[in-house]
Amino acid sequence: MDNLDQLLIRACKSKEPEIRLRSVYRRFYLSTDDEIRVRVSLVAILARICDDNLTSTIMEVITGLSPNRYNILNTKTEYLDRTLSFLISKIRLAKTDDLQGLTPPAKFRRKR
Repeated sequence: MDNLDQLLIRACKSKEPEIRLRSVYRRFYLSTDDEIRVRVSLVAILARICDDNLTSTIMEVITGLSPNRYNILNTKTEYLDRTLSFLISKIRLAKTDDLQGLTPPAKFRRKR
């Protein structure tokens, strides 16, 4: 796992994951105002991280992206937004032991 993947995982585990994800994306990938391009790219990046590190069943993915899950709030959520929030929650709720190669932040490392 490279350092950029670790930054994205930490962004997903932060208090404001979408804001931090956009910040990391803007800093390291592309600074653009095209929100659709940013969301598509973030979905692709987070999907790759989930594929490499987490085990999810197809049923979990289908249930997580189901439109019925979001109809409770009576809002029209776009597919990209649902996918992005689902991937963020999968990474956010994953144990750090499941994310192979994730090093602890510098302030938690043991000094020698």
